[in-house]
Amino acid sequence: MEFPSKPFVLAEEGQLALGNAHIARVFSVSEDGIFRTAFIRNRRIPGGLDLPFQPCSEEFVLRVYTEKKKIAALKCSSLRVSDILTGEDGETKRLEVRFAPLQALGVGYVVTLLYEVPGDKPYIYKQLRVAATDERVRVDSIDTELISLPRDLQQKWSRPNMKKAFLDPFKAALGQPVYLNGLFTGSEFPAADNNIEDGFAHVRYYSGKTFEALSGGAHGYTTWKTVFGAARGLELPVIRADFLSYIADIARPVSLRVQYNSWFDHMLDIDRDNIRHSFMEIEKGLTQNGVPPVDSYVVDDGWVDYDRDFWGFNDKFPNELYEGAALAESFGSHFGLWLGPRGGYNRKTPGFGKRMQRAGKGGYNRRSHDVCTADHRYQKNLTDLFLDYMARFDINYWKLDGFLLKSCPSKRHGHPTGGYKDMYAFTDHWENWIEIFKTMRGAREAAGKDLWLNQTSYCNASPWYLQFCESLWMQNSDDVGFLDKTADGEDMAGADYDRMLSYRDARYFDFHKTRAYQFPAAHMYNHDPIYGNTANVRMTDEEFRKFLYMLAARGTAFWELYYSFNLFSPEKWQINADVLRFLRENFHILRHAQLLGDSPQTGSVYGYSAWDGEAGILALRNPLNRVQTFSVVLDRSIGVPEGAKDLSSVVWLPYSPEPMHRTWQYGDTLQMELQPHAVRLLCFGRPDADAPRLLRARMTAADEVRLAFDKRIVLYPNSISVEGTDCTVQLLSNYSEVLVKLARPVSAGDPVQLQYSVSDVWGNRESGGCALCWYPQGKLPGAFSGTGDFTLRLKLQNAPRDGVLLTLGPSLCVKVSNGCPAVECMGVKAKAKNAVHERKFARADIVREQNGVWKIYVDGVLSGGAYSPAHTDDALPEAQLQTHECVQACDFYDHALPFDKLQ
Repeated sequence: MEFPSKPFVLAEEGQLALGNAHIARVFSVSEDGIFRTAFIRNRRIPGGLDLPFQPCSEEFVLRVYTEKKKIAALKCSSLRVSDILTGEDGETKRLEVRFAPLQALGVGYVVTLLYEVPGDKPYIYKQLRVAATDERVRVDSIDTELISLPRDLQQKWSRPNMKKAFLDPFKAALGQPVYLNGLFTGSEFPAADNNIEDGFAHVRYYSGKTFEALSGGAHGYTTWKTVFGAARGLELPVIRADFLSYIADIARPVSLRVQYNSWFDHMLDIDRDNIRHSFMEIEKGLTQNGVPPVDSYVVDDGWVDYDRDFWGFNDKFPNELYEGAALAESFGSHFGLWLGPRGGYNRKTPGFGKRMQRAGKGGYNRRSHDVCTADHRYQKNLTDLFLDYMARFDINYWKLDGFLLKSCPSKRHGHPTGGYKDMYAFTDHWENWIEIFKTMRGAREAAGKDLWLNQTSYCNASPWYLQFCESLWMQNSDDVGFLDKTADGEDMAGADYDRMLSYRDARYFDFHKTRAYQFPAAHMYNHDPIYGNTANVRMTDEEFRKFLYMLAARGTAFWELYYSFNLFSPEKWQINADVLRFLRENFHILRHAQLLGDSPQTGSVYGYSAWDGEAGILALRNPLNRVQTFSVVLDRSIGVPEGAKDLSSVVWLPYSPEPMHRTWQYGDTLQMELQPHAVRLLCFGRPDADAPRLLRARMTAADEVRLAFDKRIVLYPNSISVEGTDCTVQLLSNYSEVLVKLARPVSAGDPVQLQYSVSDVWGNRESGGCALCWYPQGKLPGAFSGTGDFTLRLKLQNAPRDGVLLTLGPSLCVKVSNGCPAVECMGVKAKAKNAVHERKFARADIVREQNGVWKIYVDGVLSGGAYSPAHTDDALPEAQLQTHECVQACDFYDHALPFDKLQ
């Protein structure tokens, strides 16, 4: 049978075939109507490679309980084909195989197999549809693939048997693919058992439900999709990469997400006041260093009253979460919330579950001594709470922390019990939670809003969960941990950041290598970066930089900042901004990260490699207190595209003022010597051709100028002069700002000319000049004009309920609307929530931050804000200033004043 390159369904003399240019599945139909797969051909491998299905293979095996509560197996080979249908939808081709009804143990079964090739995608889908004349029949399990493997198979792999990862070993290993001759297969249900055992590969779904319960009232039950896909080769890294490419097709799309979380700042000791203070200070440190508004400000555990019989607020939050949500909105950001479905992680957790059970609002799991997250009443009540909280607090992120640690044995919670390894409750639990996730997302989408769902503890680390959530905790790690010695007992002699990196990266090796989870780096959640009070760690500035860059190299999209503002110096905020900018600019590369070397637990040099086409990033780290060398071949096993040539490179960490003096070809060997505890980060690709661009220039004192560029720069001798005189210059810790010290102070209001000549690390030079004036406290003699940040301070007397307070030409308008100040500026609109018209005197401050956020303060309290990414660089033109008679004073400042200067 010849296969075309376009998607096809073929039929020839007892044979059927379905596929495309990448993969083909070939079936045989015997004279007496027995249907089976003959082989699947991987057409992506040159010459093609077949996976033969030996005669004892089955297209499916349905196991049901008999009246005597024994398990009987209904196999595909027992059925006879009655009809074969084909169909198409554009480039998608379909094959439907219908079987004649079968009577077994007094019950009639009608079965259909459905196959689909989705256009030119390198994979084929399969589903089983089955109906029973007696819908009370209970299903034990369904194998949607049962493949007898030949002994001479060239390649096979399935997940190793592993130690428990909070979940027991069996459940911890669920939901991983199987690889056979460069093909990958598995069920799209995340808690399926895909494995190779006793010479058979199986894709197995456990149920424990009747056909009536499975079908949900419909006629018949249709299984989850099973996939068979083709990879480009037989090497495990290549098969893994192509499997994860398929996962990317079906997963929730993710881009870089940055947010603050309160956990390592205050843990359970949060309250309304310290949450507000932390939100304000963290936002200040980010915004005043040019970081775009983060995606969420998150309240972690500590808001719950665990003495109640269901989720609700304790007395530390008398106004619930309204204040925190409003504050996040004023930052141009959003609000996120922790909720632990199992009832948290404290001594009150068991009692919380027991009270729920007594109140009929949920169930208690006596095996794990917590709330039964499989209880159907609880799932309904919690869904209602999710929808209510999202509507009231505009939540765009949920940290869902703690699910079904052990299958609940209760028969009163609505879920099934029993089965192999107690799988019935586990399956029911996750199918219901998937529906909860869909409901939550549907509510946000109906409101035109997004949602990020983070599954944390007590989940099996299946990549198929990513159809329904954005991130999943790595499961095999503590929240924070420290590694002090190698497996052989050698003292690593590391600082706090070293010990933290060694611990977490060792967990990464355990996750990806020992447990061999086939999971994309971009969707992993790992409780980093942590630099908060309750972690009890301290870092120097350069340690902090190495710490953050090594975290960036892991490739996760999800950066949850577990920070405490009181631990941060100005330099650390600058370093934080530098790394976050690197992440924003390079996440398209970093998201493809994979491990290099061996676990830091061995003491050897290790790292991460990430490539997007010919753009690549390598990070290497020496975890020991002695010099070590490391070498790696630049080839496809670490993500380098075949045929890559003439690649330039630069050492990004530590800071280097120039590229490496060589080019790289595919297959070259990189060898480096690393000093004790050194971190090296290298960037590969084509040289950047864009020169640095000056963003801001401002006199911060009578003898001081601060320049900010849009990228990392290099200073040269005589790079900067003022009025023709060389100055003392300092490259700040973000490597993109320069502090210039003048030879002598200037008088207030006197203009000075500054000249600069700088380059980026690739040698692209930019020269220019600007006129500057110094004004005490930055107060301008007139109105502000130009790009960048500024502050407008207004003193009001008898402000109207509605009306215009101030205009600066057609570009800027400050007004009062229903008593509350509002600002409009070139497409951005912000409105305060506090009124100014109800009293004789009031103060209103309008601030445009470095990152483009507009804020409105009323009497020193942040009251509203807005952000539009499309308008961050808008320039205010020079224009006539006009004010309402109620404006008693109007002052412009040449920079954004922070909240603590406006109180």
